[in-house]
Amino acid sequence: MAEFVTTDLDFSRLNSRIEELHDALASQGGDASMVFQDEARLFLKQVIRLTPPKSREQGEAAIDRDMMKLFEPVNADFLDDMILEHGHSNVDAWLTTAGGERKHIKWTYLDNTGGPMANFHNRNRDNRGRAYNLKRQNDPNTWYAPYVVSYENFTAYKNRIKSHVGRRKAAWGKSFKALGGALSRWIDRHLAGAKGEFLFNGDLTHPSITMINRAPGIGQDVHFVQGALRVRYEAIGRRLRLIVSGYSKDVARGIKIQRQAHKTPVGEAA
Repeated sequence: MAEFVTTDLDFSRLNSRIEELHDALASQGGDASMVFQDEARLFLKQVIRLTPPKSREQGEAAIDRDMMKLFEPVNADFLDDMILEHGHSNVDAWLTTAGGERKHIKWTYLDNTGGPMANFHNRNRDNRGRAYNLKRQNDPNTWYAPYVVSYENFTAYKNRIKSHVGRRKAAWGKSFKALGGALSRWIDRHLAGAKGEFLFNGDLTHPSITMINRAPGIGQDVHFVQGALRVRYEAIGRRLRLIVSGYSKDVARGIKIQRQAHKTPVGEAA
C-alpha cells in the first residue's frame, strides 16, 4: 500500500507581510500617494519661483519702464492747450519754453481722456506682453511722443496695470494651494480669477495630477517648466528607492513594515 505524506503550508505570515506592504505603500495616505503629491507640490513651488516676475517690485518696475516706452505724461492744462491749438493728432510744431528755448515737438496722438490707452497699449506689445519702444527716433533735439496723456490719466492707468502683477504665477498657484502650499499675498490676491486648473483623480493605483496654466505669456515658460519636471522625476526615483530600502530593513529586523515617506516642508512660494 502506498504511503502519502501530507503537510499544510501556512501563508499567513506572507499574507500579513503583503498586507503591511500594501498599507505602507498604496493605502490612503501611503508612501506612494505622499511622494506623488509632495513632489508635485515641490515642482509647483519651483515653477512659481521661476515664473516672471521674480518679485512684485521687479514686475512693477518693468511696468514703469514699459509705460514710458509708449506714453508721454504732461500737465493736463498744457495738454488741453495743445489740443485746442493743434488738434488730437500728428502735431508738428515749435514751442517756446519758460526759459525762452525753442523746442520742436512731434506728437502723434494727444489724449485728454485716458480712454483709449488700454487699446493702444495692447496693440503695441510683443508675444511676451512687453511694450515696444515707440519713442526711438533719430533727432535728439526733437520732443517726439507717440501718445501724450495727462499725468493723472497716466498714473491711473499705470497703477491699474500694476495691480495685475502676479497673475501668471497665480495660475500655477491654484494647484499649489490645492496641494497644501501657501502663496505670497501679491500672488494670492489673484487666485479667484486665475487662469489655472487643478485636477486630482484620487486613484491610489494609478494616481494622476493635472496642473493647467492658461495665463498670457505662459508659452515663454516651457523651458524651465520642463526642467523642473525632470528634476522632480529624478527626485521621485531617489525617494522610492529609499522607501523600498526602508521596507527591506523592517523585514530584516522582523518588525512590521512601516511607512517611510515624510512630507517635505515647502513653505511659501515666491
